[in-house]
Amino acid sequence: MNTKNVNKLVIIPLVFILVLTLSITYALFTKEVNTNNRNITLSSINKYIGIYGPNKNNIELNKDYTFTIENRGSIGSGYEVYIESETNIDLSTITYQVTGDITASGNLSNSAIIYSALSSDDKKTITLRLTSTSTESYIGKIKVRYKEYVANFDYTGAVQTFNTPTGGNYKLEVWGASGGNSVDSSFDYQGGFGAYAIGTINLTKASSIYILVGGAGKTCSIHGSTTSGTTTCPNDGGYNGGGITRQYTNITLYGSGGGATHIALTNRGLLKNYNSYRNEIIMVAGGGGGASYWSGYTARGGNAGGISGSIATYTKKDRNVTCTGGNQTTAGTGSDTTGQGFGVGGSIAQYVGPGGGSGWFGGGTSEVLSCGGSSYIGNASLLNKHMACYNCATSTAINTKTESKTCYNAAPLADCAKVGNGYARITYIEE
Repeated sequence: MNTKNVNKLVIIPLVFILVLTLSITYALFTKEVNTNNRNITLSSINKYIGIYGPNKNNIELNKDYTFTIENRGSIGSGYEVYIESETNIDLSTITYQVTGDITASGNLSNSAIIYSALSSDDKKTITLRLTSTSTESYIGKIKVRYKEYVANFDYTGAVQTFNTPTGGNYKLEVWGASGGNSVDSSFDYQGGFGAYAIGTINLTKASSIYILVGGAGKTCSIHGSTTSGTTTCPNDGGYNGGGITRQYTNITLYGSGGGATHIALTNRGLLKNYNSYRNEIIMVAGGGGGASYWSGYTARGGNAGGISGSIATYTKKDRNVTCTGGNQTTAGTGSDTTGQGFGVGGSIAQYVGPGGGSGWFGGGTSEVLSCGGSSYIGNASLLNKHMACYNCATSTAINTKTESKTCYNAAPLADCAKVGNGYARITYIEE
C-alpha cells in the first residue's frame, strides 16, 4: 500500500478526534451558550448564562418568543431572565409581558424581568413579548442567568408575604430592631441592639409564609420643653411590640423599645396576636431596649437576646434600679414596668424611663434603664438553627441554641446584632 495513503488514513481520523474533543470540552466549560432550539439548560456544568434568539439573531419587538428553562443538575437554585439591550434607547419606553408557567409585566428599566427559583430536574416554559411606544429601532437579546434565589424584606410597617415559587428547603434569617437612642447614635447613648436568628425549613410549592419586620425604637421628640411634669411620648414604641417611654420634659431624654421581627405560617398581624397560636410562629428575633439620658447620666439600652434578653443594672445617687430581659416562658421585669408580655416590651407605668425591647417575650424597664426581648427558634419544623446576640446569655440546647457575639451593624449581617430597623431574608437552598 502506498505510504502516503496510509498516513492519510491515520492522520485524518486523529484530526477528527482532536476537533471533536475540543468541541466537547468547549461545550462543557463555556459560561455562555447560544441556543437555536429555544431551550436553555441550567446544570452543574452549564449553570451560568444562556442567550436566546432564533437563528442566533437579536429579538424583535411585537413578537412572541417562547423558550424553556431547564435544570438538569442537582444545584436546585434560582435563575434570572433579563434583557440585554444593544441599542441606546430609553428602556422605560419598552414594556414586556411574560406568560406561561410564570406571569410578569413591566418595563425594561427594571434590572430583571423574572427572578424565581428552579428546583433540580425542573423546568419552566415562558413566552415573552416586547412592545414599545418609541419609534426608535431596538436591538437586544433575552438572557438567562443562574443566580442564588434570595428574597429580602426590609421594614415596611406591615405584614409581607412570601409565596414559594417551588418546593424545597429554604434558609430563613431574621434580625430584630434596635431600641431608640437617648441623645445621639454614639455608643453610650445608643439603644440596645436587635438579635439574629437563622434556620432552614422545607416548604411545598405555592405555599405562603408571612413576615413582619420590626421597627427601630424612637427618641422622644419633646426633649427641651420648658414645661415640667411627666409626659408619655405617644405611639413611639418600635413597630411590632416595642415599649413606650415616659419622661420629664425638661431634664430627661429616653428611647423607646425596638420591635421584634417574626416569620409565621399564618397572618395574624403583630406578634402579640399569636399568644394563643404560638405553634404558628416559625421564628422570632427580639428587639433591643431604649437608651436613657437623665441630667447628664446615661445608660445604653439592653440588648435583645436569644434564649433571654440582656439584664441591665444602673445605679444613680441613692437609686438602685434594675430590669430583666424576656426569656422563653416569661416577660422581663422592672421597677416600674407595665404591659410587657408575649410579643410586647415593657413600658413605664407612671414615672420616667425608656421602653423595653419586644420579642418572643418582651424585656422589662425601669426608671433609667431598659432590657431586651428574647428570640425564638423552637418550632419543630425549623432545622439547622441558632440565635446570635450582642454580649448575651448563651445556650447549647437545640431549641434555644444561642451564641454571644461582639458584632453589631446597620446592615443585615449573618450572626451579627442589628442597629436600626429589623430585617428578614429568605434563601432557596435546594429541593
